[in-house]
Amino acid sequence: MSEENVQLVRERLSAFLGGDVERALADLDPDAITYRAPPLPDPQAYRGPEGVLQAFSDWTADFGEFEMSTGEFIDAGDRVVVEVFQRAKGQASGAEVGGRFWFVYEIADRRIVRQDIFNGKRQAFEAAGLDRKPAIAVVVPPGDGETITALERRDVVLLTDLEEISITWSRYAPGEVGPDPHVHRQHTDAWYVLDGELTFRLGPEAKPVRAAAGSFVAVPPCLVHSFANEGAEAARFLNFHTPDGGFAAYMRGRRDGLDTGFDSYDPPAGGGLGAGEAVISDRGEGERLASGNRTAFVKGSPPDLCFTEFTFDGAFDGPDLHHHDTQVDSFYVLEGKLELTVEDSTQLAGPGTVASVPRGVRHTFAHRGSDGVRFLNVHAPDGGFAAFLRRVSD
Repeated sequence: MSEENVQLVRERLSAFLGGDVERALADLDPDAITYRAPPLPDPQAYRGPEGVLQAFSDWTADFGEFEMSTGEFIDAGDRVVVEVFQRAKGQASGAEVGGRFWFVYEIADRRIVRQDIFNGKRQAFEAAGLDRKPAIAVVVPPGDGETITALERRDVVLLTDLEEISITWSRYAPGEVGPDPHVHRQHTDAWYVLDGELTFRLGPEAKPVRAAAGSFVAVPPCLVHSFANEGAEAARFLNFHTPDGGFAAYMRGRRDGLDTGFDSYDPPAGGGLGAGEAVISDRGEGERLASGNRTAFVKGSPPDLCFTEFTFDGAFDGPDLHHHDTQVDSFYVLEGKLELTVEDSTQLAGPGTVASVPRGVRHTFAHRGSDGVRFLNVHAPDGGFAAFLRRVSD
């Protein structure tokens, strides 16, 4: 029955967004409640089919242009959680705005009896009775992960899908071109080049930036960007969206033939931010912070993430078992073996292993033996981690 609920909501939302209001409201209970939850502006409840139309009218009253699209549909038994994206232009100001919201539908006897509108995923999941916190970290061995694209000239594999961060591994053949120029309005888009070279085009002037192996590039919200492999060899790279911004659902949707939107928009009329606002750190660059046989290069620490490349030259005892209240802590092993402990489980992670530890989950890391280890560490968001590293370094 829960799969039928998802299908019912999908069909009714599709009808509503397509302008078929009668069909969209056909399965709505006459006394159904539509509730706009705080911290959204003017939180209030509406009743019945007329309430749905009034809620939509109130929400769009200040916009001259308005567009909605759906992302992920999540089965929660007698409830369905839907990721919704909004693109609009202010009626008076002409300013373009975007947003990501979460609708929770409650179904009884194949009728929609309640729909709640939330600003955040966490709020929506709690309302739907879903447990968001995994018991252990997401650990993906080399060569594993969720396949998004597997073509002769391109591979894309989803490694981590959390609200705070999504991580993909990709291979682009020489000449392979990425997305058209675009901007994100609510999240940072970042890359680490593992092999080969990528060329980025940044800002309204489409400034070319070449990023060889070991380079890190981070593009903040509202900066136009695109990228391609203009080199002679295949390029392999990691891509980080912080927060996720609906990217993982969008990639799955493209793979599965679904029209799934996310926080991505055409270049703005004003051009957006200049290329100089991007974070660009070539191989061996970054803020060097050392302590004993531990060297850290902070390659970038915009608000959405702190990206650090660590090297341990010999044995290293990491921090005590700990957790983060506001950050996801992710690791990607480049060379050697890193000992990862999550709660009561310890394992060795070799090159190509990715691990993402959700907030609230206890973890630590270490390196045993006389050889070295080199790995990437990403805190999403930064949450003061770069400042902490400075305090505990020589």
